[in-house]
Amino acid sequence: MRRGGDANPSPPKFTRLKAGDKLLANATSIDYAARLWQVFHAMIAGALDEMKILLGDMVAQVMKAIEQQVQRFFVQALQLDARTLRLEAI
Repeated sequence: MRRGGDANPSPPKFTRLKAGDKLLANATSIDYAARLWQVFHAMIAGALDEMKILLGDMVAQVMKAIEQQVQRFFVQALQLDARTLRLEAI
């Protein structure tokens, strides 16, 4: 038995984020990711533009492939699929 206390102390309290807080945190993450992607997009586009002589018309296809991969990443990492968004709203 602890001195001056109960034999069974209560477990530590964990804070639970409310649904609104979760949505706000997710929206903040999405906004940050979108802004960061704009920076990377500009850097990648600049690098590809410098390689236009070598790549020719492939530059647009390469950029499109990169954009698709980034989009898939955002959907998966930030859980932006419709099912997850519906579950978070509950």
